[in-house]
Amino acid sequence: MEIEQLRKELNDLLDNVVDHSSNYSGNRQIPSLEISYVLTKINKMQETLIILKHLIKEEEKQIKKDKQQKRQLVQKQENVINEVEKETPEFNIQSEIVIEEKEVENSIQEKSEDVKDQIIDEQEITTPITNIEQLPISKLVDAFSLNDRYLYANELFGKDMGAFNEVVKNLDSSNNFEEAKAILISIGSERNWDVEDENVLSFTNLVERRFLYK
Repeated sequence: MEIEQLRKELNDLLDNVVDHSSNYSGNRQIPSLEISYVLTKINKMQETLIILKHLIKEEEKQIKKDKQQKRQLVQKQENVINEVEKETPEFNIQSEIVIEEKEVENSIQEKSEDVKDQIIDEQEITTPITNIEQLPISKLVDAFSLNDRYLYANELFGKDMGAFNEVVKNLDSSNNFEEAKAILISIGSERNWDVEDENVLSFTNLVERRFLYK
């Protein structure tokens, strides 16, 4: 994930938390469900900040390294030019300069690609998403923690826990993922789900894992 995209995601999370908390009044009792929701967003912000901090540090280190390398290569080029001027006719000097410039460009490009691959590898290591999210689930109803139930009921079912439980029961009773997918599409259309919303994606992922090996 690129730095600008991470910054945008961080700003969106922050705006979401601020908008949610602005609805609280001094005399209103805050439900535990709303507190859990805000904590989920804050945890996501912390994870995003860790990744963003790492990428920015790597970018700063690489910029500094590239500048230092470029200075060294320019110095080397100047030394080569001085040697060529002493030992060869003038018409050969331009050829040597062109060769050195190409070597400098190729070297910097190769180093940049290596560092980019390294950043991607390290990002994959530090990303909180693991392969456990792809393991099969024997029963969907048992896959949700108490916080998950409140979160999905609040975000996807308009705080209707009964509707959430009924949909999970129907999904669990499906014979295959195609049947379950049809239920998801119907419910999503009925409740106007955003297919790119993180809660919709994570809920769909759980349903997919329920039918992973069927």
